[in-house]
Amino acid sequence: MTLQLVKPFHLGDESLDLAVVGVDRGRNGFVESYVVAVIRDDKFFVVGKTSRGLDDTTRKRLNSKLEKDHGWLSGRVVPDWIHGASTTTDRATDYAHKDNIQVRAAGIINGRLQFPSLRFYRDDKFVKDTDKYEDFLDYEKNLRSQSLVSVEKTSVDIRKRAAQRQVMDEYRVSPKKACVPLISTDLQGKQVCVLHGSAEVCAQRIREIIESFGGSYVANPRPETILVLTGDRKNLKTKAIIKSNKYNVVSIDWVVRCANAKTLLPIDESEALHIVDESLLPVGVQNALVDSDDENEESFTVSDVQAMLETIHTTNENSEADKEKLRNELLKNEKFFRFSNFVFFLDESIPSTSLQYTRSLLKMHAAKLSASMDEHVTHVVVDNRNNEPKNLMEGHKVTLVDMAWIEDALEL
Repeated sequence: MTLQLVKPFHLGDESLDLAVVGVDRGRNGFVESYVVAVIRDDKFFVVGKTSRGLDDTTRKRLNSKLEKDHGWLSGRVVPDWIHGASTTTDRATDYAHKDNIQVRAAGIINGRLQFPSLRFYRDDKFVKDTDKYEDFLDYEKNLRSQSLVSVEKTSVDIRKRAAQRQVMDEYRVSPKKACVPLISTDLQGKQVCVLHGSAEVCAQRIREIIESFGGSYVANPRPETILVLTGDRKNLKTKAIIKSNKYNVVSIDWVVRCANAKTLLPIDESEALHIVDESLLPVGVQNALVDSDDENEESFTVSDVQAMLETIHTTNENSEADKEKLRNELLKNEKFFRFSNFVFFLDESIPSTSLQYTRSLLKMHAAKLSASMDEHVTHVVVDNRNNEPKNLMEGHKVTLVDMAWIEDALEL
């Protein structure tokens, strides 16, 4: 038994949900028509037969759904789930097992389907959701009360309307592409991925800016992509690309500034969301980004370093510790040196799928990893900070952190 959507051909978008309860098969065994029904007194009341409108692929899929498990049911005996008021002319040569499918047919007159045509196949609805017999009669009354003039007008409009595929806006390609004026060729031969726009600038505008600089754009990053532009740094897709550590991720604010200045400008620190390989960036942008990083770094003169060295004791006991302290002081503003003073222990509660990523991320930012829980551990990485691990040492204070804490600390 199969669910179907029956749509009158001459009445616009109004529809009915019917169930296929059987089929009529010819001598060669091929299905010639389908028997459809509504629910009446908790049974299925046959309202007609239909055969037209399905392509060969959909018809084969429909037949396989109907005869799965145990094949067809013999039509010599009417099943007990068929309503007794059904006429003998509506009896099927073979009845079908209950199943879920939805199609569209055309035409309903005097409570019976006339000239039906199956159109669509859908399996997201249960057979129990088939329309009731009372709804079927009310639907017929509504059809009778409609104006024939409006019906004819609607039918003409529907027949003239060409079928269009439903495509998401971000992937829809305009039939006539507008000519984008060329500002420069700084991005000539470069491919840029445009992920998302923002509330101020849409993704289409960002694509036009990339094209105006001579570059090409894609919706998803590829091996030849030099950078990824996004207007939503908290988006899951953006975070996933940053976690992969394969692409340079930059805010779309940089592209907007370049468009206003009509040239490629330096990338600010706030716009560089995640830089993996600066050599992939255009030459002007790469040098500007390096210069910008150098300007933000704290400078030390020779006298400053000499003063720090004089504070180091020459004894063997303290020399290594003082050298480490000096190294931390000199590199305290280094971008990938944020966990230099921390010792992390990875708890067994961390899923194995994210264990390698967590270990690599901590090592990338100069963190020390401990293989065991000892007195040197300062942070314990757990899957959930609300659940305290069992192997904590008594009297030893540590900080429980998770991946969310690490990503926030690294501004990912």
